[in-house]
Amino acid sequence: HIGGARLEALLNVCLKDPTELSTTKEDIARVSFATRCLPFLSRIAGGVDDDEDDDIVLNGQTDGSAAARILSWSLAVLKFLGGVDEGLCSSKERKPRSTTTSEAAPLQSLDIIVAKALLLESIATICSSCFTGNYEKSASLEALSDAKGYANDLLFSHPKSIWSVKAASAIVKCLEKIGQQLNDTSNEIFELLSPNLKDQSHFLRLHSLVILNSYPRRPFIVDHDNLDHTDDLDEDVDSFRPGDGNGDGYEAGGSAKSSVSGPCDIMKTLLNIEVMS
Repeated sequence: HIGGARLEALLNVCLKDPTELSTTKEDIARVSFATRCLPFLSRIAGGVDDDEDDDIVLNGQTDGSAAARILSWSLAVLKFLGGVDEGLCSSKERKPRSTTTSEAAPLQSLDIIVAKALLLESIATICSSCFTGNYEKSASLEALSDAKGYANDLLFSHPKSIWSVKAASAIVKCLEKIGQQLNDTSNEIFELLSPNLKDQSHFLRLHSLVILNSYPRRPFIVDHDNLDHTDDLDEDVDSFRPGDGNGDGYEAGGSAKSSVSGPCDIMKTLLNIEVMS
């Protein structure tokens, strides 16, 4: 058991005031490193006795909920990183990258992607714990709503990055606990992530499939030129009656009597395969 004063000290080590963050590679790396500790500290905070050491004082502000404070800090840092990312892109357009060895290691776009992704994963983990443990649900819902926007931006900007796809996948899993989706643009998401299913990376395929499976099943695509309009066209799973190759279910000449119709389970099947890999 960790008391309020000791937890306060741990939090203040990890949660640097966002207004004091710089755009150096070291500061961004520090954020990424500290972010990995936040879900653990949030769980610890849930076990602090109300009678011990009063409320938690973080960065000079008193707040009885460390989980809510961590979520608020995470969103503030995500907003800060968004500005850094825009500035980084602008500087790349204005001037070429310096090759002098005396300068500090320059901040790269990947550094920002990693920091954003780790923050989103942390938010998803903390919110999931809050929903499961039935505490700080209001703060979690608000944080998750904001995090969803950041996850969408990151995913659409870097759909081939394992960091961004994994972060979006974590947000998706958390959203499923409250019956929500990442966005309402399923067609764009399928077009965006379908190429990832051919990638060599198992984890890129896996997390892409987690996102794709969060949307309603899509119907089979039917070749209308060969469609038998006398057949049952209802989108019913039981309407699929494939032949066995020996005449059963096939008309003369080997053509299928019944077209494939109804919801398609291919994404769920592919996800099961990846999970077992």
